[in-house]
Amino acid sequence: MSLIKETLKSHKSIDITSLRSKIRSTYQGLSGSFHEKIKMLTEVLAPNNTADDLYMLHVRILVIYFFEQCLYGKKTETEIENA
Repeated sequence: MSLIKETLKSHKSIDITSLRSKIRSTYQGLSGSFHEKIKMLTEVLAPNNTADDLYMLHVRILVIYFFEQCLYGKKTETEIENA
């Protein structure tokens, strides 16, 4: 996860915010188990690369990284204070 964090630091904040927003809104619109939602979300984010297993793995890792950053579910105290 630290590698992902370092990689994301090289991107513009607005791009990361946009990606987070897209992941959040898409995830909230899906139904099924967590595993099914992650699979569908990965396919939505990379529709032209579903045959590339390595690419799909990287997209899934990124989605899980954002999930672990409390983008879904209960908000952290910091998120509540900044809202």
